[in-house]
Amino acid sequence: MSPEEYLETWISISERIVKYSKLNKKMFNNLLMEKSQGSKIIIVTARNKELDDLNKKVLNKHGIPFDEYYSNQSDKYSVLRSENASRFFDDKGELIENLMYTDIESTCELTIVDAPYNKNFKSHSRFIL
Repeated sequence: MSPEEYLETWISISERIVKYSKLNKKMFNNLLMEKSQGSKIIIVTARNKELDDLNKKVLNKHGIPFDEYYSNQSDKYSVLRSENASRFFDDKGELIENLMYTDIESTCELTIVDAPYNKNFKSHSRFIL
């Protein structure tokens, strides 16, 4: 498969995933509470820029608050550092655990969004769905 075919296939699959994903009400309510308390909400995703319009449409459709949006971010550390993030949620246990061995660890609460595939990873906290 060529790189172009791979990207086209991934975009096709991603569009369906984004379009038909169900809203996580517990995370949604957490974001609303954080926003009401004055927190800045930043969405950081590794998804391709080609999906930005669709991703933002879904976020807006569900009323998910956000102040900044970063896509195509394979290096989430840099965004956390530049934004002086105080809390970060992700379901990728390996990412959270790796961030615990950086300087971010002392200033940012690193929270794993609990899932069956990330039970063995370390973090500051877990967000149980």
